[in-house]
Amino acid sequence: MTTDPASFASGNVPDLQRKFVQKLATDVARCCAKRLTRGEMELCVREAASGSGWGRFVLGHNYWMLPGRGNAGAFLLVSLRHDAKSVGGVVPVIDKYAKFTDIASALDAWCRRRGK
Repeated sequence: MTTDPASFASGNVPDLQRKFVQKLATDVARCCAKRLTRGEMELCVREAASGSGWGRFVLGHNYWMLPGRGNAGAFLLVSLRHDAKSVGGVVPVIDKYAKFTDIASALDAWCRRRGK
């Protein structure tokens, strides 16, 4: 199986996206090559891109917005959601997401969540 990170970022994509894919694909290949198939590695990178806005919005190495607690604790994200039944039409919602000490720990959690 080939795990060449450059092969994940093929085609005509913006520079930010290409750099993100190449960096994360390198980390995924280094940490997960023995646990994941090529398709699963690509899914991991796609989900990280979607969850983090191409790496622009990441806290605690959690590119996937994995819920719960990681090896470095957790962070809370407060948002407002529309609710027609509430006064003012919105309610505050607090979500808890995992924080990790490094990308390898975050990737391990992503793999475990998928049963790998």
